[in-house]
Amino acid sequence: CTPERVVDGVTTNMLWQDGTRDQLPDWISLTWPAAQKIGRVVTYSPTLADFEIQVPGGEGWRTVATVRNATTDAIEATFAPVETKAIRLLITRLRQGETLSRVWEIEAYEK
Repeated sequence: CTPERVVDGVTTNMLWQDGTRDQLPDWISLTWPAAQKIGRVVTYSPTLADFEIQVPGGEGWRTVATVRNATTDAIEATFAPVETKAIRLLITRLRQGETLSRVWEIEAYEK
């Protein structure tokens, strides 16, 4: 399951999944050739419970939004808009009974 599937416009069935069963954290990132203004990220996933939306900052990544206890497959995170060439989902906990991080789609918006 390849990373490009999270930006193909399909919010079910076609997905990315990590290759490390029962090992967290996991992450997946998106990059753009030019900076984008991002203030909302919608993640489609049947397995994620807790994760952070991060952007490059300093010598690593900084968290702009934290999602806890997600129970729906469409998970929206809003935050103060930032100009960035990349975002990263840092996955820290899966839903009960899940063993792999799976993401169907990631959508990034200004608002």
